[in-house]
Amino acid sequence: MYDSRSEAIAAQVPAAIKTLQILGYYSGGDGGGALYRRLLAAPSPVKPWHFRSADGAWWDLASNREANVRRFGAVGDGVTDDTQAVLAAVEYLASTGGVLYLPVGKYLISRTIDIDLSASTLDTDGTTINVKGDGSGNTILIHAIAADVPLIRLRGGSIGAGIHIWGKWSGFTVHGQTTGSGIGIQLLLTAYALFEDITTLHLNVHWDLQDVLSCTWMRCQARWGAIGFRGRHNMYSMPNALTFVGCQASLQYQHGIQMNNGSALTWIGGSIEGNAHYSGGDVNKCAVFLNDPGYEGGVAATFVGTYFESNAGLASIRVVVATKQVTVNCQGCTFNSNVADPYVQNHIRIDQLGGFAQLNIPGCTFSSYNGYTPNTARKVVKFYGTNCGFTDTGALYTDAAERP
Repeated sequence: MYDSRSEAIAAQVPAAIKTLQILGYYSGGDGGGALYRRLLAAPSPVKPWHFRSADGAWWDLASNREANVRRFGAVGDGVTDDTQAVLAAVEYLASTGGVLYLPVGKYLISRTIDIDLSASTLDTDGTTINVKGDGSGNTILIHAIAADVPLIRLRGGSIGAGIHIWGKWSGFTVHGQTTGSGIGIQLLLTAYALFEDITTLHLNVHWDLQDVLSCTWMRCQARWGAIGFRGRHNMYSMPNALTFVGCQASLQYQHGIQMNNGSALTWIGGSIEGNAHYSGGDVNKCAVFLNDPGYEGGVAATFVGTYFESNAGLASIRVVVATKQVTVNCQGCTFNSNVADPYVQNHIRIDQLGGFAQLNIPGCTFSSYNGYTPNTARKVVKFYGTNCGFTDTGALYTDAAERP
């Protein structure tokens, strides 16, 4: 048993000993402790997790499908650059799959952490890499990379749209160093993944979703930046069948949510607040922007019990219908105007440029207070076009001037 890795490297280990325990990477108790096994020959190639003791023996981490980044030299003090340690842990899991574990700490990252599963060919080939922290308030990844580069990237299958991910990422925060700079998490060709308790703060684009489908987010927050969740087609698939439960998209100066050509976006509970207030962005800024949806099915989006408040720009929800016919559903949602200025022009806006658009808002409430002055020019629901259908059974409008 040795107190640290350097102590083990300096040791003369008797040949009869086949395994040894290190109590810490730099010092005992620093979280980098691990069990190592003696190798019969020098590894080829030598990897960061191998070491050679003074007697000439080579040692390897004992097989473990959970790669704690502290076992690879991560410090987690928010000052030391932990990039190489995290990359080594990802490389360690590349052939076996498993869990990339980031215990409590602040990890400064200066290069994209690329989790590349594109070589997988089966749904269950055992090489999926899950990412686990100790909770979004405890495990912090600090974005110290160029402005338009993601801190962490997941690459799915090279054929189809990531048919074999089936992974789970949970319990960490990606924190930009300056508001509106950097990409937090980028998903490429990804399907059937679960993201839970992940917070992203002070970033340009928090989640960049390219060819992503059939994924679920639970209790995730995207706050302060330009765009919270951005979905788009790149190679194979429009963003579709994306489900968000109890999530928050707020305080983005451009869009809380932006989906291009996607469909079947489902947002249950949670909140979409304070978007499109700040300087920057373009004339299309709004809280939710669904641009020409319906390419993967007729339902553009469904919001259930979602709380909309303090948004500005063109709309709380804006749908541009260019080619496909679509349905937009808001059930039991709350839409509040509670800021005198700036304010949202319409809570729900349908720009009907082509295909038929059906809007259903049963049981929704539209309210104003805190100095906001209702105006007949700002209808809470507005159709820009005539090829539209509308139902509002049970909806409540507190301001007669803004009733559609």
